[in-house]
Amino acid sequence: MRTTRCADSDDHYLPKPKAMMAVAPYSKIDTPNADKISADTLCLYIAGVDDIIVRPSTVLSQYNKAYLPKNAGNNNYILVGSDAYNDFSLSSDHSAFTGYSENYSAYNLGNKDPGPRSYIDALDWYDYWKLFDGLTDAAFYGKNRDYALGNTYQQKFLGIWPNGNPVKELEITQY
Repeated sequence: MRTTRCADSDDHYLPKPKAMMAVAPYSKIDTPNADKISADTLCLYIAGVDDIIVRPSTVLSQYNKAYLPKNAGNNNYILVGSDAYNDFSLSSDHSAFTGYSENYSAYNLGNKDPGPRSYIDALDWYDYWKLFDGLTDAAFYGKNRDYALGNTYQQKFLGIWPNGNPVKELEITQY
């Protein structure tokens, strides 16, 4: 759901959204009514450190416009970093959340290669999918909130490299 529709749900006779996850939201979208988003709506705004299409500063600006000084316990701004180990790499560029990359990552959690330029990696499993599942579980069922919100270990954890070291954690800069 676009941020504007989330903000204007009452005006369009839609139910108030319980959760919203904005991953690299497009920088030219104006959200003049973002301040109308309910403080009860659980929300994540996610930016990639290496995203040159939708820069982290743009995502943070949109987050601040929409959510502060509302109930900070119900929303987070999350910064995803890049990390590497030997020949394995995780890139937090704009294509990271799509599973598509010009530079195929060999670190695909043991899955078969589903095709050229396509992969599932730790960012999919431990970042986007985990956060979304935790967010919707918290909003609709009252469980798994610590996987989506609150700057918790469960939220920040992105897996373990083959040498046993942890993948660089998510950075929760607003919560």
